[in-house]
Amino acid sequence: MLDTNDVFILELHKHIFIWIGRGANTEEKKNALIIGKGFLKKKNKPKGTRVTRIVEKAEDVHFKSFFNGFYPIHKVNSGGQMGYDTSITANQDMDALANKKREAAQQLMDQLGDNYTVKVYLCDRNEDKPTEIPEEDYGHFYQDNVYLIDVKGKLRYLIQWFGPRLAGDDVSFYRHYMDILTDYVFAPREIIRVSVQQGHEDNTLLNFFPDGFICHDGKY
Repeated sequence: MLDTNDVFILELHKHIFIWIGRGANTEEKKNALIIGKGFLKKKNKPKGTRVTRIVEKAEDVHFKSFFNGFYPIHKVNSGGQMGYDTSITANQDMDALANKKREAAQQLMDQLGDNYTVKVYLCDRNEDKPTEIPEEDYGHFYQDNVYLIDVKGKLRYLIQWFGPRLAGDDVSFYRHYMDILTDYVFAPREIIRVSVQQGHEDNTLLNFFPDGFICHDGKY
């Protein structure tokens, strides 16, 4: 597992993550990106390989997915003060929960079939309808924005992603962009609609971004 007193590099094909532990020394923290860029040259990584700096306790779902056991087993032992048998411990096995989520994601992928397409749209208050973004920007979401991920296969799967800085009063406003994209058709058996807030992305969503899913500060 990652050591809080050090800095680690996670190497993917076209993406390098620099993980910085809270106990790492000042020089390591300051030079993290320099170290990452030097690693690119040393390993002769492909042109366009991204370098991302991640601080301990700020890891996103995509980064955590590369580490078995990143989510610890949570145990709750309570009831002693009320006379209950405290030898009975409620165990929540996070690995088992993660496996169930992976199975659900695979089930959806099977329903979509092999020949599905993915398009990503930006929901902008200044535009009457969702705006499709270039494919090279897929997987790069900005915290001040709202996006629609439109997956079409044997069925249609529509995900609306909300950044954390969106005011609660604005959520209902942005939902109408889903209606616009589906031509106001409501057919639950043919079109599955879900909403996701940053930090709660599951394996289903991440499947559609094989090159990585990164959240950036600010607006698109």
